[in-house]
Amino acid sequence: MNTCERSNRLNAYHDGELSPPEAVELERHVRGCPACAAELDGLRRLTHALASEAEPELPASALRRFHRAVDRVARNGIVRFAETFAALAATIMLVCVLNLAHGSPARQATMPVWEAAAVSESAGESGSPSAEDLVASWISQDLSRENGHD
Repeated sequence: MNTCERSNRLNAYHDGELSPPEAVELERHVRGCPACAAELDGLRRLTHALASEAEPELPASALRRFHRAVDRVARNGIVRFAETFAALAATIMLVCVLNLAHGSPARQATMPVWEAAAVSESAGESGSPSAEDLVASWISQDLSRENGHD
């Protein structure tokens, strides 16, 4: 094991990841440090040995099994969570829309004018004031002297 403090930069030097000034400085250090020179030589020999080996061929059946396993893992992870979350959100939205569309007249009488306008417009109720009438009423109520306006 190399105990030199600069040995941690040998892998980056070997892989060509150092800037030119850093590489020159480390080359100078390696010429004077036997431990770093030996470690760099070991890295070079290992790279040469790995490069000279042929890549093993993976049989088609093993490759298909590998792809199926990756697909299962992905499906069980974040994708499954996202599908569950989307279904829950769609259910909540559907319940809210149905509640607004089929709200009772008593509830509409107690709700603010702007909300009643939105519900009556979306529900398409006939015989009730139009959305424009309700909005105009809401604006006039909001701007009246009773609400502190001049």
